[in-house]
This record gives sequence, C-alpha cells and structure tokens, in this order.
Amino acid sequence: FVSITFETSPISQNLSKNQIKLKNAISIIKEYENTASFVNQLESLIDDLSFWNQVKQGLVLLMSPTKNLVYFLLKPVPTMTIVDQCPYVIPLVRYFQQLKEVQLLLVNRRMFKVYRGTTDYLTLEEYPTKDPVLAEDVLGKDESQRYFGISPSSVHHGGSNKSDEEAIDTMRYFKYVDKYVLENYSKQSNLPLILVALPQYHADFRKISENPNLYEDGIKMDATTITESTLKQELEDLMIRHYRYEFFQLRDKFRTNQANGLASDFLDDIFNGLFDNRIETLFIQNNSQLLGSINPSTRTFQLDPNSIHDILLDATNLALSAKTRVLILDEDEMPTNHKLAAIMRY
Repeated sequence: FVSITFETSPISQNLSKNQIKLKNAISIIKEYENTASFVNQLESLIDDLSFWNQVKQGLVLLMSPTKNLVYFLLKPVPTMTIVDQCPYVIPLVRYFQQLKEVQLLLVNRRMFKVYRGTTDYLTLEEYPTKDPVLAEDVLGKDESQRYFGISPSSVHHGGSNKSDEEAIDTMRYFKYVDKYVLENYSKQSNLPLILVALPQYHADFRKISENPNLYEDGIKMDATTITESTLKQELEDLMIRHYRYEFFQLRDKFRTNQANGLASDFLDDIFNGLFDNRIETLFIQNNSQLLGSINPSTRTFQLDPNSIHDILLDATNLALSAKTRVLILDEDEMPTNHKLAAIMRY
C-alpha cells in the first residue's frame, strides 16, 4: 500500500505548492522496490488541473495494486508518505470522528429554517413541501381569530392581554414547526437536531417538542440575525463541548472497567483482544508510533525500534475491520499515559 497525506491549498491560491508536495511524495516512493505503477499514476496527477480543482485543505491518497482512494478533506492533515503492508488510515479516522453531521433548526416566533452540515460546511435546506412555513401563514393573519380552539384554558375573548396572546401564538407556532421538522427532516436524516433560538425560546420549544433527535444542548442566539460564519463558530464550540464531555465519559468508563479487568493499556491484553474481537473502544494517541511487527495468524507481535513498520496501523485496521470504535486522541485526552488503550466488550 502507498499512503500519501499532506495539507493543501485551493488551486486558486497555490497550485505550485500542492504540486511540489506531491513531487516530494513521489521521490520518497521511488526509493522503494516495485512501486513503478504507483509512481506512474501519481506523476499523471502533477499537471492534472481537474484533480487539483477539487482540493480543499487536506489530501489523503490511499493506493493499492487494484484500487485507489482519494479524499479531499476540509481540514489539514500532517504531511506523510508511507509504503507499507497496510494503508495509513489514522488521519482519516481522526478526521471523520470530528466531522459529525447535524441539522440546525433556526426558529423564532415568526419563521424557521433548517441547515445541514458540519463545523466546516453548512447548507440551507429547502422546504420539502408546499405547506406554510411563516407564522402568519400558519396561524392566519387575522389576529382576532387566532386564539380560539387551542385548549379550554387558552381561549381568549375580547380583552386578552397582548403579551399573553403572543405567547400563545408562539407556542402554537413552535408545535407546528416541531411537527414539520420531525416529519420532513429528522425522520429522513436521523441526524442530531440543534436548536438555534433566543435564550427565552429554548425552554418553551423543548417543552412542546416531540422530536427524539433534538439535541440537549443548543445555540442561544437570534435566528434572524446570526450569520453563517457565526453559526459555524457556535456549532464548533458546541461540538467541542460535546466531544470533550464524551471523551471524559469514556475516560471514566475506562478507569472503572480497568479496575474490573475490562480495560487495559497493556499491549498483550490489547492485541489479544483485537485478535479475539473483544475490543469495544480502542484509543490511539495521535501523532505517535509503535515500531515493530505483527502476525495475526500466529497471534503474535513484537516491538522493534529499528523497524519501519508502525503496528498502530495494524491495531487500527484490525479494529476497523471488526467494526470496533476507534478514537484517535491527543496525548492529554488519552485515558492513560500509554499510546494505546482499550475498553473490552467482555
């Protein structure tokens, strides 16, 4: 396998820099035997503008004798060129563990809209039906007719307080929006739904919502004035809080399970667990290596500082092939001070 990763710039900004990085990778690959077919394919990309037109901030190329995979990523990746027995997928695992797609519901008492995306990109969703979406169309423009038939305790006659009437209208509209979003967005996507609204609307909306995808945390800002760039930043802040909370929970679970013999940072325990498909969650320290060799058929591994092979790649691929959850964490996020740790299924 040939694996190439490096940070890129959009073609309009710096094509030559991207080309130089690819040429440097090709030079490294040429040092290995039996790589001529890989080199020929890569050299054909150097001046291929249709290829470079697709780059964003990170590029990952995974090549085998029979298949090539290209990933144009929205975040930078470290520069590496690796020729080895297995593909270098660790940057991809880390990238996709951070790339959680969500839907965002921006709502106030007059309108709503739905975005879909991640901290890197957001797309405004179209309204999938011709049903009304604005409050005045949902509730009717004749305010004198709005407050009848809601519930016995909510019926207002004649001299009702305007703030009470607005509150009733808001709750009616929120109930409509909640049902509309559930039926037309959440049931199709099954993505977490993040509420974006003024602080005073959050409790009211959550009180009436029947959407199981509604996320427990939200963004407390005005849905009508928030810009897309601010929305991305607020979403990133929320996701960071979510990730750290999740990591802290997993770290606590690791320590609890470790006391009960169901978690370990000993390599023998971890690789035996991988061979037996007993790993529930595998933790790998980012930007680290364990040089050595591994032989799954004999269920053995050996550390060797003189080796050029990183057995963390084997651990990653074994875990992924068994559909084990793999987390690539910074050193301060790891549950122990070791490069590899695992929570066992049994």
